[in-house]
Amino acid sequence: MAQKKDVEAQKAETASRRPAQEEVIRTRSPHGTPSLRRRRALFTGSAAVLSGAALLLAAGCRTPAPETDRTGAVGFFGEALLHDWQGETDAALQAYRRTVDRDPTAAEAWERMFALHLRAGDLEQAADTAREYLRHTSDSPRPRILLAEALEAGGEREEALASLREAVHQFPSDPAPFRRLIAMHAAAGNWERATRWIDLAFESLDSPPADFYELRSTARIGGAAEEEDAAIKKAARASLEDLAEGLERYPRNPGLHIRRGETLLLLQSREEAAAAFERALEYGDERPEIRARLISIHLGMKRWDAAAEAARPLAERGDTRAADWWVLAGLGALQEGAAEQAAEILRDALALDPEHINAHVALGHAEAARERFAEAERNFAAARRALTSRDPGQATPELDRVYAFALMMQDKTERAADVLADIIRRDRASELGALLDYCLARNETPCRKQLGILLDTLEERFPDNPYPPFYRGYFRYRIEDFETAASAFERVTKLTRDKETEDTLLTAFFHYLYGSARERTGEADAAARLLRRAIDQDPEFAEAYNYLAYMWAEDGVHLDRALELAQKALKLEKDNGAYIDTLGWIYYRQGRYERAREQLERAARLMPDDPTILEHLGDALLKLDEPQLAVEYYLQAHRIDPGNASLLEKLRAQGIDP
Repeated sequence: MAQKKDVEAQKAETASRRPAQEEVIRTRSPHGTPSLRRRRALFTGSAAVLSGAALLLAAGCRTPAPETDRTGAVGFFGEALLHDWQGETDAALQAYRRTVDRDPTAAEAWERMFALHLRAGDLEQAADTAREYLRHTSDSPRPRILLAEALEAGGEREEALASLREAVHQFPSDPAPFRRLIAMHAAAGNWERATRWIDLAFESLDSPPADFYELRSTARIGGAAEEEDAAIKKAARASLEDLAEGLERYPRNPGLHIRRGETLLLLQSREEAAAAFERALEYGDERPEIRARLISIHLGMKRWDAAAEAARPLAERGDTRAADWWVLAGLGALQEGAAEQAAEILRDALALDPEHINAHVALGHAEAARERFAEAERNFAAARRALTSRDPGQATPELDRVYAFALMMQDKTERAADVLADIIRRDRASELGALLDYCLARNETPCRKQLGILLDTLEERFPDNPYPPFYRGYFRYRIEDFETAASAFERVTKLTRDKETEDTLLTAFFHYLYGSARERTGEADAAARLLRRAIDQDPEFAEAYNYLAYMWAEDGVHLDRALELAQKALKLEKDNGAYIDTLGWIYYRQGRYERAREQLERAARLMPDDPTILEHLGDALLKLDEPQLAVEYYLQAHRIDPGNASLLEKLRAQGIDP
């Protein structure tokens, strides 16, 4: 006792002299004599750590150890923890080994030593550690669970399962070995065995933990995964019953609510699934993936405001991922035509993250949809600045195009032309086509007017570049200004001088458009040459076959060749009502009225609201001396196209004045 008092006095005296950043750890020398070793402290609370270590060790001791051995074990365990936290694996292993040598029941030391071996990939040593732990511990399944983990990692699956079965046999009221055994069978896809062990767990355990209800649910659905949809849905419904039983016992368990939400999604019950995920969040599972699941459900149901609100707690914590979700919700609202709702959501995204490029772009589109083009310009400009600040050399042609559109719609034609000129210089003139389609889809006269002015300006700026006249021709074709379109297309052919540009621009589709523009201006021979060129370039261009065949049928020329072309078109698209109408109309022009009627009736079944087909069918019926039936089809066509002068004339010829 005197020696112990002397040591304690020495310890107190030394502690009073040491610097604040250091502390003394009392250990025993290899020979058992007391010694003091100075260690640099990891942090100011080192003494508290060692106290905690002692408590952990004490908790892990299953049977009393001799006082001297236990005191030494505490010291070595504290030293081991310090080495472990500093990443000094070998030193930590040595200290853990000294710990269990002095106190073989020190569970925490065995567990940490096992974990270090496993993390280092030394599976054999990890397994030996678990076996040695097992020899000294008889009142816990942990050694066998650890042994199974090491064996499984080493590919000895059957031995691992055997270890777990033995743990279940020895400790039938402990859920841990059941849990690990079930997990191994589930991971292997052996749902039948997993289910068998789950059922045994429910029989053996007085109060199955909440996650066992989740395991039972997972096993039911996993076992039906390879079956038909009906079997999966049946398993899902049974799974919901299991989860309901679990929720009666554990009503505030987040995991059960999450599993219920996933199961409800299998049954397409998205409303109930959303409520289940909300409960999981309410009861404390604030993992980002759970919130993401809830937001995704709202987005899938097109509940944009609900999705935005579900993301708001992220924003309140300063998590900028909320801005990403708000952009998705805003884009969804915008696609559904709710531009004002989209703008409100997207402004929240920018309030959280002012440099969010996609939020600026989406808000620009929302403002453009509301015809607030100045605001659209401001947001597109902000997005361009943010992109170029990140990478000064980065091209942004898609963004430049919409930016130019916002400028164009404010009569800022020259500035818009400046932006698009850069696109053309970077060989990204295809963005002009995207701008054209975007404008035409709006179906607004101001947009078309401004686009026409812009394309004319670009053609003036680039007199030797074939792209501006190409898109100007396409634009004029789409608004049915065929004469201007044909002139622009002709200019394209003259400006195209290299093979790469020729392959890009002078395609089969180009010659089809050019040919049909020539036909609309009355130049049938030129049209035929261009359409044949399109067919030569693309022998499977069904629309080109049909156009040339119908043109000849309308003119009453080359009817045999027209018939061949129509049949080729139908070979490519056998159920195309327009092509069948062409075939029937050729038969009509050949005087084969019965065959014409047969094809035209078939075309009318496929396209019952096409006035041209109905008129053609009426013409064929007149030739077959069925005027009353012919008048019925003429009247149907007239109701669809009341301004058709040809139809009015035919009806009046039959004594009908609609």
